[in-house]
Amino acid sequence: MPGSTENSHGEGYLLLDAADIRNGLAGTKPGWVMGSFASADDPRFSREFEVKEWDLRSMRRDWRDGMDCGNEYIAVLDGVLTVVLGRLTEDGRTVAVAKEIELGPEQRIILAPGILRSFRATENVKALTVRHCSRP
Repeated sequence: MPGSTENSHGEGYLLLDAADIRNGLAGTKPGWVMGSFASADDPRFSREFEVKEWDLRSMRRDWRDGMDCGNEYIAVLDGVLTVVLGRLTEDGRTVAVAKEIELGPEQRIILAPGILRSFRATENVKALTVRHCSRP
């Protein structure tokens, strides 16, 4: 039932529709649910952690090491997510694949900071990420 996001500041809750989140809520990029990227008066604002609920359209595909966000919890809700772990080669610039971990629905993974990672997924992937990021 897309389009059922309901804002009820006065009653102390914000009811969100997953499709609205994945398409992008007002003022944020697709998939961004909670974190310091929301304005301080928004119930989605948090300095302690960030939550992203994403699909193939907003999935990051680049190599990153997660040092800016600490441990990263990823829950696969639908489809298949392949977590590609990498290591730097001797030239110090090129990333080589060290391991691939395939996750299906109802599977979770926690990635430590400093581990190079990239992602591949099926077209129907839906996942949730929780992490603590240092943002201004």
